[in-house]
Amino acid sequence: MEAVNYFLGLVLMFAGLIVGMILAFIAKEELKPGKKYISLFQKFLLAGIFIIAVVFSPHLALKIVFAGILIHLLMFRFSFNDILSYGVFGFIFFIFAGRLNLVILLSGLIFLHGLPVGSLIVEDRTKENYKTVLRNIIYRYVWIIIVGMALYVVI
Repeated sequence: MEAVNYFLGLVLMFAGLIVGMILAFIAKEELKPGKKYISLFQKFLLAGIFIIAVVFSPHLALKIVFAGILIHLLMFRFSFNDILSYGVFGFIFFIFAGRLNLVILLSGLIFLHGLPVGSLIVEDRTKENYKTVLRNIIYRYVWIIIVGMALYVVI
């Protein structure tokens, strides 16, 4: 995969967080009653991403690692750090970079996963303005781009 396409894929996945933040600021009154469903949607997408990673992983060792993460998610009721998950998403994106169909599927799922994450960040920070929340999202979740590009450059 070319470097520009690879970088744009990482940026697209990161953009889900920003779009989720924008949607949450547009519909603030819907966040409180919909928090349960937004969280459920986030967990469903997270499980889907790791199931795809387990099923389509090219190496047995990676299947075991991704299966371990999936089992951890199921055992601890999806208590998985969102910041850590975006670093893992960058790694998953790198692993499947040579398989275009999986890259498109995973990019879409990770973008969709960013929508509820961005919305829940805003729901937790309703008193702050959008610039502060955007800065917080960029500082905390830029790991998907850093990890993905570092792996691409090094390997």
